[in-house]
Amino acid sequence: KQNVSEYPNDSNFDENYTYTDFKRGLAGLLPDSLHRNAPLLRKLVLHQYVYTQGDKKNTYLLFEQMRKALLDRDFIAPTQKLVEELKSNKGQVYLFEYGIDNPPKSCLEDGGWEDIEPFCNKMFHYFTRFAVKGQPTKNSCEPTNPTWPAMGTSKRDYHVILKADGTIEWDSNFHLASTQLWNHLLPALDQLELKGRRDAIFKEETQLLPTELEDDEQDWHRRAANIGGFEFSEEDALNDLPFHAEL
Repeated sequence: KQNVSEYPNDSNFDENYTYTDFKRGLAGLLPDSLHRNAPLLRKLVLHQYVYTQGDKKNTYLLFEQMRKALLDRDFIAPTQKLVEELKSNKGQVYLFEYGIDNPPKSCLEDGGWEDIEPFCNKMFHYFTRFAVKGQPTKNSCEPTNPTWPAMGTSKRDYHVILKADGTIEWDSNFHLASTQLWNHLLPALDQLELKGRRDAIFKEETQLLPTELEDDEQDWHRRAANIGGFEFSEEDALNDLPFHAEL
């Protein structure tokens, strides 16, 4: 996984970013060398992050969705796993989602304070009260500062979303579609025994060159079926170097 400092941000966006660039990034996100059914997993990620969200010719959509896929895989899904582990150990968990980038740094640095002052005041109030009282809020029905329940103490597992303007929103089912995809569906499908499954030919292979075929159709599988059916092996591929180079 990438270091956080290496993640793309808005300043990295280039209007020439294409669907091929997205697929190249996707091949690094779910490489054949780490996932036995990587082509299938990539197809599902394309479905969730591109096909159901908009036009794949929209370059900024593709850029944003690659960022979201990275966020979901490296932060959202592991956070949900951690929450479940802490809850199983009878720990009190208060899940907090914030509406600005890097809030402690943004709130403590000079510049731009007035724009986010309501957010910062509310966040530091939560942190301070939790450190002193063990709970981020008192029991209250105030609309501006309602009780923030620990997860597992109410009918639904609520978490707080603190927006940039300091307003509060409550939600449950923390990023359900993303956590189910990365924590459950993809790992389960990666364990399936599939006919014609492509193994990484070289152990150091971490990225496929995207083909020109529509929507990540696996040219390797099509060629393999023509040459030797489902019995086409890694040894056959190694002996057919032009075929491997083409891919």
